[in-house]
Amino acid sequence: MNADSDSEYQRVLHDLQVHQVELQMQNNQLQEAENKLLTSYQELQQVNELFSQLYHLSPIGYVMLNDKAIIHNANKTFSQLVKFPLNKINHLHFVNFIHEDSKTLFITRFHAFFKAPEDKQLEIFLKSTDDKKIIVNLKATLISANIAGGFHLLVSVDDITALKQAEQEAQQAREVAEKANQAKSEFLSRMSHELRTPLNAILGFGQLLAMDENIAPDEQEDIRHILDAGNHLLDLINEVLDIAKIDAGKVDFHTEKLSIQHIINGACLLISPSVRQKQITLTQCLAKDYKVLADAMRLKQVLLNLLSNAVKYNRPQGRVKITSTLCAEYYLRISIEDSGFGIKEEDYARVFEPFSRIAHNKSEIEGTGVGLMITQKLVEAMNGRIGFASQYQVGTTFWIELPLAQN
Repeated sequence: MNADSDSEYQRVLHDLQVHQVELQMQNNQLQEAENKLLTSYQELQQVNELFSQLYHLSPIGYVMLNDKAIIHNANKTFSQLVKFPLNKINHLHFVNFIHEDSKTLFITRFHAFFKAPEDKQLEIFLKSTDDKKIIVNLKATLISANIAGGFHLLVSVDDITALKQAEQEAQQAREVAEKANQAKSEFLSRMSHELRTPLNAILGFGQLLAMDENIAPDEQEDIRHILDAGNHLLDLINEVLDIAKIDAGKVDFHTEKLSIQHIINGACLLISPSVRQKQITLTQCLAKDYKVLADAMRLKQVLLNLLSNAVKYNRPQGRVKITSTLCAEYYLRISIEDSGFGIKEEDYARVFEPFSRIAHNKSEIEGTGVGLMITQKLVEAMNGRIGFASQYQVGTTFWIELPLAQN
């Protein structure tokens, strides 16, 4: 073998070795790609299994329908809902599972539903194989041909039977409560009128006896007790009548722009005898004379009730302060602060309950226990809010918020 032949042989051998290395590298790359592909396939299988589990275990039924409403696929939840074997549902018409009461509605609406299902829902009745009527809400998503082999609707079938029954029961309960409330109001109104007639006669005769100067002092004392008890009962009857009227919606409200300074001055004038009797210091700290939207007579009644409580349940020579402040949402807050005995925290929930008297010395103070309840109803009827803050043995602040009159 000459030198040229030997050189050519070495070159060919080198090329073969290079190609062998390249082939080995390509083989390794192919093997690595094959391993990755296998791993991806296994992961895809796991995802599909997980999706299948989620799909079938979903609390909402799902069916896939073509443009003729033929079922292409369904989950176990739908199968259990209509009590039909899952392996026999495919290729059946969805109408087979619709109750007679809803078939016409579904057929009429389906094509429009199929063409543009977004933001649409349909409430219909389904039927199960045991003839149970099921109320469902249908919502759908259009699935493209690449995914489903032709455009299909993926329809969610949400069983709302229990919800509808609960709503119906709640409506029936509301109607029963309204009828009972109306009957209660009528009863209270009639009874109050029936009681007030003889009571007025008793008070009238009591006042005549009190004017007789020939009656002995101890008998005069008895007459005074009769008049006090009669007037207390008359106040209670009048307040019960107010509650009945408010609950029945028979209280007329004439909303107008009112000067808050003028209304407060009027209420303070009416409460002034009680203020002088208990030597209470009553002060007003109003930011300015705001105008509110309210009924003049009812607002004065509200303020008078709150001021009366602030005086009655106060200490001798105590303080009552009236303030006004602007608050959010174009409301004015009117606060009435007293230096009385306050309210215990465990009694907070009972403050606006009827016939609930939770004052420190309630047994010594006249009252019916319904004034705050009436006050709350009147404030809310004027689109206002009411609340309080109290510290036991320090004092209480009741406040109301009323809408401001816009200029």
